[in-house]
Parts: sequence; C-alpha cells; structure tokens
Amino acid sequence: MVRTLAEAGADIAICYYRDQETARLLQDEITAKGVRAAIVQADVTNQDSINAMRDVVSERLGLADIIVNNAVIQYNWTSVLEQSAEDYESQFQSCVLHNVYMAQAFVPGMIESGWGRVVSINTECSMQNFATQSAYTSGKRGMDGVLRVLAKEVGAHGVTVNQVAPGWTVSEKSEASASDEHYWSKVPMQRRGTAQEIANTVLFLASDLASYITGQVVSTEGNMERHKLEYEMLNDHNPNAETGQHWEVDVHATPEELQTFAETGLSCSRSSAQHPDAVGIWLFDEGAGDEAADSSGHEHTASVVGGKLEWADGKIGKAAGFKPGTYLEVEHTDALNLETFTVAAWIKFVSDTDGGEQNIAYKQVGDDRATRNYTLKMWGSKIYGIFASDGNTDAVELESATDVVDEKWHHVALTYDKKALRLYVNGKEEGSGNFAKNPETNDAPLRIGNGIDGFIDELQILSVALSADEIQSDMDNGIQLPVESIGKVTTTWSRLKTQW
Repeated sequence: MVRTLAEAGADIAICYYRDQETARLLQDEITAKGVRAAIVQADVTNQDSINAMRDVVSERLGLADIIVNNAVIQYNWTSVLEQSAEDYESQFQSCVLHNVYMAQAFVPGMIESGWGRVVSINTECSMQNFATQSAYTSGKRGMDGVLRVLAKEVGAHGVTVNQVAPGWTVSEKSEASASDEHYWSKVPMQRRGTAQEIANTVLFLASDLASYITGQVVSTEGNMERHKLEYEMLNDHNPNAETGQHWEVDVHATPEELQTFAETGLSCSRSSAQHPDAVGIWLFDEGAGDEAADSSGHEHTASVVGGKLEWADGKIGKAAGFKPGTYLEVEHTDALNLETFTVAAWIKFVSDTDGGEQNIAYKQVGDDRATRNYTLKMWGSKIYGIFASDGNTDAVELESATDVVDEKWHHVALTYDKKALRLYVNGKEEGSGNFAKNPETNDAPLRIGNGIDGFIDELQILSVALSADEIQSDMDNGIQLPVESIGKVTTTWSRLKTQW
C-alpha cells in the first residue's frame, strides 16, 4: 500500500510501533524514487500517542486531511468459552478505539477545510462469524459501526468514510501454498487475494474516482461465500461529496493478512486533478539546502546559483527566500519551452531593489529579451507578464494594478492560450492582451527568483492556460495536477502540497 500510493505521487509518512529499521528501509526505498517520506513512531491504541504522531507529522509535512487506518493486535484464537477478557479488550482498543482516536485527531481538520477522506481496513471475518474468532469479529464489527455513523455525521462537510474488507491475503508474511486449497476452493476467483489488490482498492477510495462513495464496505475477497450483514442504506446519501482539492492518507499497518499487528503504516497526500499538464511544480518545502525538488514528475530540480537560499515559513509549508545575486536555475528541457502556459506562484517581496527586473520565473537566453518564452516578474512594485514573439521582445506586456512590495503574500499568475495573455493578482484579472502567435522558444535554463529580495512559494508552470476559476481554486486550495498511478488502477491524482 505504501509503495502503490507513493508510485501514484503521494508523499509518505511511515508510522511504526517498534520496527524502526523496517520503516527506515521503506523510507529510503521511497525517497530513492523522488517521493518525500518521513517516519514517526506511534501506538495506535493510545490517544496521546496518536495526537503526538499527528503533531510530529504536521510539523514536518503539514496538516492531514485523509486517513487510512489498518491495525489490529495479534492474539490467540479460541472459543468464546475460553477467550480471555484481555483479548476482547485488545481487539476493542486496536479496532474500535484506534479508529475513534484517528478520527478525533484528523477529521476536525478535514471539516475545517471542507474536504477529507477516511479509509479503514476491515475484514471478511466480520461478516462470516468463523468459530474461534469472536474477539476479532466483535472488534471489526464495532469498528464498522463507528465508521458508518461517522460517514453520516461528516458527509455534509465533504468528508467521505469507507472501508476495505479483504479475505485471506497473499503477502510477505503469508505466502501462497498448495495447502491453501481448503480456502480458495470456496472462492469463485479460485485463488487468494493479494496485498496489491487491497492497495489498489484503497487507492481508488482515496481518489477522485470515489468522490461520491461514502459509508461503504468494499469487499476484496473474490466474492467468497459468506453471510452478509444487512445495513440500512436509505440515508447514506452524502449531500456534499463534491471533489475536494487536496488530500492526505494516514495508514498505521501494512496491508497484510487478517492478523496484522500495529507496527507500520503510512501517511500520504494528493490533490484533485482539476487541470493537467504541469511541467514544473516547486513547493519549496525542503526548508534547508541548495535545491528545490520538482513535484510534477518531470525531475526539473532547481539548484541554487550565486549564494544561499533563505528558507522561511511560506504561504503553505516552507518557502524559498532570495537576495539579489542568488537565484535557482533549472536545466533546459524541451518540456519547459511552451506555446501555451500558466506560470503561477505565491510571492512576498521585502523590498524593491531598484536593480531592474526582479524575476519570479523566466526563460530566456541571457539578457536577450527577444528570446523570452515567458517572464513573470516584479518591477516598480508592480507585477509584469511578458513574452517575445517574431523578434518582438515585448509581443505582449501586462502590468498589474496592485503594488506587491508590502511584505505580504500575494498570489500571482500569468496565462496564455494563443488568444490572449492574462495577468492575475490575488485571483483577480488585472491585465489582458489579445495575441495569437507562438512565444519564442530557446535552450536556456529556467531561472527562479533572480534579482528579487523576497520569498517564493508554490511555483507551478503548466503547458495549458488555466481559467479564472481554476486560478482562484489553486489560490484557495493549493496546486493541483494529475499523476497516473502505476499498477492495475489508473486514476488522476497526486499530491502537490502536503497538508498534514
């Protein structure tokens, strides 16, 4: 599950109980693929521990607005007449209270933001009433009751709550063997399910494809013959299940067989795919160092030139700070040469350096303005959007009405669709100019922050022109783009800003 969500573009926070080494190895594996990952210790049966985990992850990555819970304490199965009270208590803690504590820790933030996801791992056993499994079944049925009620309580706030119910699953801890026939012979699919199939279902429920599904238990057990519980479904309509803008996932155990223990897990995030075609996304959440990672999947890493960045708190998470003479540079690729585009960012200017152009982001050869593919800059306290075409250095030049040198955060955006160039400040269009020709292209690097005294956060460059509504949505809800997941489920989601 961790790998599937990471491959789909999610940043990951791995929560472990005792096995720090395994968590760290998984962290290394994920970060090697260019995904941000962190690890944090937690006991999911302890509310203080869950709250502390939430605070640590929030400090490192931001606020969470989706949780996926999977944890249960292992115990010895026996008959009701012989099962100890301690075993029933352990299942109540790890199945029921675990989900209650996670909801109380994270769902208030989802309600405040108007969007969220809760996905929990249940089991086929809760519906089959197998002998010797009374403690486990009672814990999972109690969990089911809590989550179905929660779905009704939070649906109006744009929060969905669902469960995945796997059967006996092939995993690293439970490999397939010939002796399994006694089980899979009763399964219409004639095999055991896999951990990947559980992960795919979680991926679906956490994606925009499931934006109008809530209060459900999705079985991933090959239609195993079982006694199904009858549930009241008439009032399960979610009055506000419209797609939200970004999400996080928080999982506290691996998707193993029915008797997994509460030692590992993950948290991740994504935003909805409102618009496609990002060629560069720089969130500037590193908080230190001389590089800014590209979250678009194009590996357009930005490296510092001429000094050191001044990292600080940003509009969302961290931001990169610049002084004149220090900037970030992205090596040229053809993907960065654009015929239509959106260039948008949060900016905070400390001063107007009076040193000429103070560029937020631009692509041109040296000082040759006739090569400008796109330029978003500040000059004289105003925002300018410009590009060159047919040898004209300023084929279209737009100037904002708003002064932005005030040590406050402003959202700025420049779009071009081969019909008009448009300039937005704080979500409002402040300039436009009709034009229908291609901008000049070049093999120069992209430069970010050259000549400015201030901070940049959430910079995105797209190969499409966003509409005014999409600009407003990005300003209100964060950057969005699609990422195709690797595996059997294709969806259109990714996380571009971690919101723990």
